[in-house]
Amino acid sequence: GDDDDDDDDDDDDSDDEGGAKKKKKKRGDAAEEGGAADAAPKLTEEEDFDRMTERKISYLLPARHNRHTTAAEAKSTFHGQSELDYQGRSWFDVPAGVRPGDNDHDCFMPKKCVRKLMGHTKGVQTVEFFPRTGHLLLTSSLDGKAKVWDVFGDRNVRRTYAGHDEGIRDAQFSPDGRHFLTTSYDRFVRMWDTETGQSPRAFTNRKMGYCVRFYPKDSNVFLVGCSDNTVAQYDARLPPSQEVVQKYDHHLGPVNTVTFFSEGRRFATTSDDKKVMVWEFPLPVPIKYIAEPSMHS
Repeated sequence: GDDDDDDDDDDDDSDDEGGAKKKKKKRGDAAEEGGAADAAPKLTEEEDFDRMTERKISYLLPARHNRHTTAAEAKSTFHGQSELDYQGRSWFDVPAGVRPGDNDHDCFMPKKCVRKLMGHTKGVQTVEFFPRTGHLLLTSSLDGKAKVWDVFGDRNVRRTYAGHDEGIRDAQFSPDGRHFLTTSYDRFVRMWDTETGQSPRAFTNRKMGYCVRFYPKDSNVFLVGCSDNTVAQYDARLPPSQEVVQKYDHHLGPVNTVTFFSEGRRFATTSDDKKVMVWEFPLPVPIKYIAEPSMHS
């Protein structure tokens, strides 16, 4: 009787093993059948070039764009009671009695904190006053939002601008302050209307933009220092396929800063390659470069 039981147990074990093999086989067949359908689509020429150029520093950069990548929806929220006062003046207008500060004036070290501006949920990346008058303050943050604050009134936030999926790296007002730019870790650059909060368009060359600067003589033109060692020049009036009108390509590392001087006729760039280059706008060849091995990037 014991022998019969042992035989039955052996039969059960063999049945279990056979069932497991059948299950494994079925799973393998399903994987093989679905493999062709689930396989990643073949990279386009642009996607393959992006992967090749970023292969050495890809671990330092956010995810690359593919043919389906789109910018986040742009939204804006006004935080005051009304965008117009009783005289019909916009919150954006310069307050009465505030004059442009074009002349030199004495500056002093601050002695006490008069106000803490609380509103961002992550680290603040940039802080910039409104050009000439300074009655508004622009801040951008790693929470993916930019904010404009009142300076001479109650010093509260006036408008919040949200249009990026990742944190904002840099932001800058246009020379007249009516617009500002934001560049983000989602690899998109947005131009915002400061007063209305509208941003109908996002710009990208599929590279990470580390800094962004308006051309001082034309607010439709701006430069972006990129992760592919170049400075891209955009024209917002052109369609997306033609928006990059010039590339300044002589650095050997990502470009960190762009600074215009000489009334916009020239600009200087700094990079991780430990070089400072001076350019004649809009010529793509540097007229001077400064390199020192002991310099920081």
